[in-house]
Amino acid sequence: MLAFHEQEFRRRVDNATNTVRRILHRTRSPVYAAEAAHSYSDKFVLCNMLVRLALGSIFQTLSVAEVSDQDLATLIEWSQDQAVSLRLAGSESCRFVQEQSREEESSEKKTVGRKGNQTSSTSSKVVTKITEYQWKVEGEWHLSAFRGVGSSNADQISISSQVFSREVITGSKINPRAESYVFPNLEVDISWLLRHFRGSDGSPDFEIKREVESCRTPRRNKDIDDALLCTSKISTWCASVRGFFANQIIAALGLKGDKPPDILGINTQGVFVPVVPLCIQNSDAEEMDQLFFTPTDITALLDEQKRSLAARIAHFASASPATENSVRLYICVDHLRDIIVQLHQGVDYVEDMLRQQLFAAVGRELSSNDFASFRRFNDRKLFRDETQPLPFSYAVRRSPLHSPEGLVAIEERSGGNEGGMSEPVFTHVRQGRAAVPMRFSLNAATTVQFTGHRALHAWLRTDFCGQPAPA
Repeated sequence: MLAFHEQEFRRRVDNATNTVRRILHRTRSPVYAAEAAHSYSDKFVLCNMLVRLALGSIFQTLSVAEVSDQDLATLIEWSQDQAVSLRLAGSESCRFVQEQSREEESSEKKTVGRKGNQTSSTSSKVVTKITEYQWKVEGEWHLSAFRGVGSSNADQISISSQVFSREVITGSKINPRAESYVFPNLEVDISWLLRHFRGSDGSPDFEIKREVESCRTPRRNKDIDDALLCTSKISTWCASVRGFFANQIIAALGLKGDKPPDILGINTQGVFVPVVPLCIQNSDAEEMDQLFFTPTDITALLDEQKRSLAARIAHFASASPATENSVRLYICVDHLRDIIVQLHQGVDYVEDMLRQQLFAAVGRELSSNDFASFRRFNDRKLFRDETQPLPFSYAVRRSPLHSPEGLVAIEERSGGNEGGMSEPVFTHVRQGRAAVPMRFSLNAATTVQFTGHRALHAWLRTDFCGQPAPA
C-alpha cells in the first residue's frame, strides 16, 4: 500500500480542483471534505464515491486504450465465474545487414617555412577510412486480455499491438542487441475491477458493507482493502509496462536516422484525474443538502478526463504516426498509475481527517499507557479488594522473619523509549499453598524438592498500531 503524503496529495487535488470548478455550476463550489460540515456516515459515502470515480476513470482509460465496449462486456461476463487478466507480450530480433566503408578527410593543414631570404609552404591532410556495420532491429508487442490461463483463442481478446523496425549503425561487428529475444510476459489479474462494473457502459458498482463486523472505519474495512489490493497490483503492472517501453521498445523506435524519441518527455502532465475527496458547498438554497457530486457531475468529470487523456496522446502521437499505439499504451498505463495513487491517497485522507477530528475532540493523542491507566481505574470498581490486580514487585527473603535480600519485578517503560518512567506491570494473581512438591534437577545425582507458597500471574497488555509498544 502507498504511504500517505499530505503535501503531495494536496498539490494533486489543488490542480484537479481548478478543473472541477470550471465544470460545476457557478453556484456550487468544491472544497476539501475537512472544510465542509458532514457526519460520520458521510465519510463512508465519500470513500464509496472515491472508489466509484476510480473505477469510472479506469473504464475511460481502457476505452482510450482501444478496449471496445463489446470486448469490455465480454470481459465483464467472463469475470463472473473465472479470473480475467491482462497480458503484454513482446519479442525482438537484431540481424546483420551489411558492412560499409567510407573515407573521411580532415581539414587541410598548411605549413610555412623560411630559409634565408626564401619562403616555402606545404599543405597536408589526413584521410581516415571508417568501416561501419549496419543492423536491423525488428520487434513487436501485443496487449491482450484472457480468462483462466488463456489456453485457446476463444479465451483471449486482442486489444492492441505494434510492429516496429529500425536500423542501427555500429563501429564493430558485434551484435548491439540480442539476436533473438522473447520478453517475459507481463500479466495482472483485473477480475475484481470487472466484477464492480455494471453493464457495458462501465457504470461502477461499489458499496462498503457497514453491517459486516470487520468494518471498522471508512478506510479500515474489507471492501476498501480489496480495492486497494487489486489496484496496487495493477499499479505494479503499469510500472513494469512503462519500464518495458522505456528500456526495451522505445529505444528501438526511431523517428529519423538512429535517434530514438525521448521517452522521458512523454508524460501525463495536464491529464485530469477526477478521483478527488471533495464536497460541494451550494449557494443555491434549493441544493443546500447536496453535499457530494451528482451522477451528472460524475459523468461530466469522466468526460473531461477522457478528453484530456485523448488530447495528450494525440499531442505525442502526431510526431510519429508509426508509433502511435506504443505512445497510446505508454500514456494510458502512466495515467492508470495516477488514478490509483489518487485513490489510495484519497481514502487515506479520509482516515487522516477522522483521526484529526478525534484528536481535536479529545484534546490529545491517547496511547496504550493511557488505556492501561483507564483499565486500572475501572478495575478498582469492577473487582473486589481480594481480586484486584497487583503490581508485579515482590521482595525475596528466606522467611517472613528475615529481611529482604532482593526484589523480583516485571516493569514496563512508557512509550518504549529510554526516557520514559518504569513501573511494575499489574497482574491478576491466584495464590495458594503447594499440595504437591515441585522438583528440578541440578545434575544427574541431585534433585531439589520444594513446597511453600505459590502464585499464578496473568498480565493483559494492550498495544496500539502505529505507536511504540511499552518496553
